[in-house]
Amino acid sequence: MLDNGQVKDKELLHITALDTFPIEDYKKEDSRFYIYVPLDLFNIYQSKGLNEKYYALYCLIEKWSQNMEGKMYMSIEKMATVLGFDKDYINKMIHEMNRNYLLASRRRKRTDRQGYRFEHYILDSTDKNEVEKFTATHKETMDKFA
Repeated sequence: MLDNGQVKDKELLHITALDTFPIEDYKKEDSRFYIYVPLDLFNIYQSKGLNEKYYALYCLIEKWSQNMEGKMYMSIEKMATVLGFDKDYINKMIHEMNRNYLLASRRRKRTDRQGYRFEHYILDSTDKNEVEKFTATHKETMDKFA
């Protein structure tokens, strides 16, 4: 910026997204490389006392849940690495989301080695019917995990 408040043209960077798509064209079964982020769902997160770090966890789980079964298999350690959080904090977040009926986590015994692995199902809608369906399907799992 110059002393007179003007900006030199060569110092400007103009960015325009040319590959955007209308949000009404989004379909869950679409195979494009994006996820739909329902901002009204984050209002629910906020009302339950969950901070913005939970938004990042939501996005990670939602991205890796786009498979035929609708579940994510990533290890807690890998989630922690990807998000830059401590693995104990990720565990706390997962328990808190299960307690608030926003995530259903099933513990499964490993077949290839000792220990356990987790399958995570994320609530990805605020539609009343979808919430009721998610809760009815996963309530026992969420209650057991939390």
